[in-house]
Amino acid sequence: MKRIPIILIVTALLVGCSNKLSINLLPSETLNLSTPMHGAETSTCLIAPGTLKHKALENWLSENRGGWQSTPASYVPGTVVSGSNFSLNFVGSIAIANYSGGQYSHPANRTDYEFLKCK
Repeated sequence: MKRIPIILIVTALLVGCSNKLSINLLPSETLNLSTPMHGAETSTCLIAPGTLKHKALENWLSENRGGWQSTPASYVPGTVVSGSNFSLNFVGSIAIANYSGGQYSHPANRTDYEFLKCK
């Protein structure tokens, strides 16, 4: 019987810690993309406004505005997209946003960001 109140408190704390991020891509902004290749080597390129990659990222951000958790952890760079006021680092099953003076994490499937590749 004592477990139910504890579970409710923990659930309330976890839900209360969730943040909504409104990262909006500027329609005319070119984004920087860095993707891992072999070990420490990376491939870099630009994502031009109006391209399929730009639109796909905009859609992902729109669909994932809620559920971001504040995180103080350091993350190894993975697939990194950066703009003038944000950076997104996709590593495995997590997305890390540096935005508006904070760092936030959100669950992400690899299929969510597989389009982010430099050719």
